Amino acid sequence: MILLEDNKSEIWSPRKVLFFLFFLAFSLRFGFGVFKYYFGIPFLDIVPVNWWGSGYSQYSEIAINFVEGKGLTSSPGSDGFVHAMRPPLYPLFLSLFYFLFGKNSLPPILFHSLIGTCSVFLIFQIAKRLFNNNVAILSSLLVSIYPYYVVHDTALQETSFLTFLMALSIFCFFKAIDDRRKIDFIYAGISLGLTALVKETMLILFPFVIIWFLLNSNKKYSEITKRLLLFSVCFILVISTWIVRNYFVHGKAVFKIGSGVQLWTAHNPDTLSYYPWSTLCMSTHKALARITKEDRKKLEEMTVFEQNDEFTRRALDFAFKNPFLEMKYAAVKIFAGFSPMLSPTSENFFKRFFYTLSYTPVLFFGIIGIYLGRRQKREHSIFYFMFFSFALVSAIAWAHTTYRLYLDTYLIIYASYCLLKLFPKGKRYL
Repeated sequence: MILLEDNKSEIWSPRKVLFFLFFLAFSLRFGFGVFKYYFGIPFLDIVPVNWWGSGYSQYSEIAINFVEGKGLTSSPGSDGFVHAMRPPLYPLFLSLFYFLFGKNSLPPILFHSLIGTCSVFLIFQIAKRLFNNNVAILSSLLVSIYPYYVVHDTALQETSFLTFLMALSIFCFFKAIDDRRKIDFIYAGISLGLTALVKETMLILFPFVIIWFLLNSNKKYSEITKRLLLFSVCFILVISTWIVRNYFVHGKAVFKIGSGVQLWTAHNPDTLSYYPWSTLCMSTHKALARITKEDRKKLEEMTVFEQNDEFTRRALDFAFKNPFLEMKYAAVKIFAGFSPMLSPTSENFFKRFFYTLSYTPVLFFGIIGIYLGRRQKREHSIFYFMFFSFALVSAIAWAHTTYRLYLDTYLIIYASYCLLKLFPKGKRYL
């Protein structure tokens, strides 16, 4: 059959296909997560470990501190003066599991598996809206079995949560331009605001979404203005909860604490000493080692915000004095974000092999699919903006492979569209 419409097949109705894909995606993620954390996977050099002590453990530290009455805080960095805070939404969800179950690995593995599986459902809906049922089925199937999602969705990191909320935002954006109801613009603003509360780099999408709404609006100026105002107010109200909290706790209305330090880590003479094939942390440790005792003492005497301003000044000073080197930095960072090679790399051959084997065709056919779908460039421009904003953030800050994961779902949609265009006979198997 070519299209999976409800009135064409009782066996392969879209509802039943979605149920199967939901079950498949959940089983793969949950099963891998259980084996990973409880039994280990020797051929991937994964040893059994408690979930709460793995991955980006700063998230679990913040969650545990919150439950124990210490607030949404984490300890300073190993250098003694790097104070970087994470956005609150993901640690808040983790704190719920810690409060209810303690350091039990199974509940967060289950939660992350469900979140990753819900992304499959949203990708089905988005792909169907963009193209058709066939593309939707193939896209959601590929997202269900995509090795990096299966492996990484249960990790102690915000990526699966971010992927889900970004897909929910995209779904709400298209719902808003299709139905043109005010409530849909409210939902869109709230969902994008929640996404920014998971990853601060999503803040950069806000003006691009405004532009996208204007490009895809056929309403009168006054009507679209009202709806965009609703969207903007809801977005600002959501993110302002964190800004207001920081004002009362830290005395300054900021969204990110430590952004100046992070900017300096991406713009100093040692940035590329280990990065991108090792973590940027290794390059940062080398750069910190160059700081003299006198300089370190001055920095330690500063407040967090004074340190932030000082490191921002140093980063900008380096960038303006080395424009050609900065161009090289930007190119390397963008390449690291989109590269078919793991960044940071792994000593394990199978990790590198499976990543490159799965991502390379997605990238290749995805780019062709974007070109083939150019006739709908106004509607599809939201994805162009997403790819551009990721590249921009990567150039200014830095990127590793995991930072791009929320974008791979859309590359998979375009790759699916490309494959069904190039091999139309494949539709009969869907």
